[in-house]
Amino acid sequence: SEVPVQLAEVAEQLAEVVGQLSEVPVQLAEVAEQLAEQLAEAVGQLVVVAGQLAEAVAHLVEVAGQLAEAVAQLVEVAGQLAEAVAQLVEVAGQPAEAAAG
Repeated sequence: SEVPVQLAEVAEQLAEVVGQLSEVPVQLAEVAEQLAEQLAEAVGQLVVVAGQLAEAVAHLVEVAGQLAEAVAQLVEVAGQLAEAVAQLVEVAGQPAEAAAG
């Protein structure tokens, strides 16, 4: 007489377990959805940062170009200055030569 009661209890427990199990896919789907959202957000941020980095690198390249131009101009000016000094030395030497002559 006790067996049917026990069977009924077991059946009830099984039904509970099955009910809980049926919730698992729903929970899994929710977790997967949250993960997908977070991943999309992270990728979005990465894209933004990558864009900013590309801009910064482009700016650096531009500045480096300007620096190279400035250095080239400095070299040119230094060359002209050296020529001018050489001419000055030459001109300064002429009166000395004339006096010695």
